[in-house]
Amino acid sequence: MGTKEKIIAKISSIDDENYLKHLLNVLNAVEETEEVYNLSEPEKRAVKEGLKDVAEGRVHPQSEVDERTKKWLKGNPLKSEQSVLSALHSKPQAS
Repeated sequence: MGTKEKIIAKISSIDDENYLKHLLNVLNAVEETEEVYNLSEPEKRAVKEGLKDVAEGRVHPQSEVDERTKKWLKGNPLKSEQSVLSALHSKPQAS
């Protein structure tokens, strides 16, 4: 089964009308997006900072980030964005 068929099968199994409306909005937005997005100066600085972090080895494997995020969400489902950022940048606690 190809990717397109998998997507169609998955969508066909969804009964939540609200979810389907959001999915349609995403698909329409992708279809309508033709222009190139220009980064703002703060976004450009953030990208440069991220690239510098990578060059200097300040990175975490995606599997570690996923696991830390999963643990954090399990105990704290309604955290603020700042708390999310703090959790991602802290060292993992020993289990």
